[in-house]
Amino acid sequence: MSREVPSLGEGYVRYRGLLLSALGKLCAQGFYVWFDEASDLLHDFFVEEWEKVTNRYDPARGEFEPYLYSAFIYFARPRIIRLGRTRQHLVDLHAVAEQLGVEAEPSELTEPRIDSSVVTKAIGTLSEKESSVFARFLYEGRSERDLADQFRLSRYGVRNLLLDAMGRIVLQIGKPPGLSEDDWRVALLLWDEGRSPLAAAVELGVSPSRVRAARDRFRVTMTSILRAGLPRSSRAKTKGEGRHD
Repeated sequence: MSREVPSLGEGYVRYRGLLLSALGKLCAQGFYVWFDEASDLLHDFFVEEWEKVTNRYDPARGEFEPYLYSAFIYFARPRIIRLGRTRQHLVDLHAVAEQLGVEAEPSELTEPRIDSSVVTKAIGTLSEKESSVFARFLYEGRSERDLADQFRLSRYGVRNLLLDAMGRIVLQIGKPPGLSEDDWRVALLLWDEGRSPLAAAVELGVSPSRVRAARDRFRVTMTSILRAGLPRSSRAKTKGEGRHD
């Protein structure tokens, strides 16, 4: 243990493992977080809180590591709660139909859709690996876990690949129906201008968590819209095979 306070870059390298263990403790207490969210939480903490934490630290009162650990717990817990609430609002329309006990096709659920030929053309602009992963996700209803195993990627890597593919596809087809203007602005910043979630948050004057929530809504909306444009037989296949996570 040490009473020395390293620089931001050194602190990130030195204490990343410590703070990941803090997230493990929170998960054990029921504050669950996805891996990509965990990485974002660490990034946001160092960007937003490091200077304040190091300025408040008093070496006379104890070692730096326990102080940092407690500060991160205090920072992360409410954000994980907010992330959980956001996920609860990402509604799968087919799941709603099943709850109601009805057999509903996308048209009956008033899902917006994009012509499948337009989607196929847009997929053609992706790299070979991107198009292979995305086509299996879209047309075969493969789960992120299945795709990670098949292509030897992490689930985090698969999720990012799918998000990037959707972002690049949406640039080819324009603003999709059903996507709010605010979420469309986030999509343009992320995939048209190539901004990071943090840079997009600064540009919009909102918190990074709001940008990540918009990114999640974009993923759910685009998945629903793209699958709604599939032929009926393909839609049945994705509904039957796509829920393994």
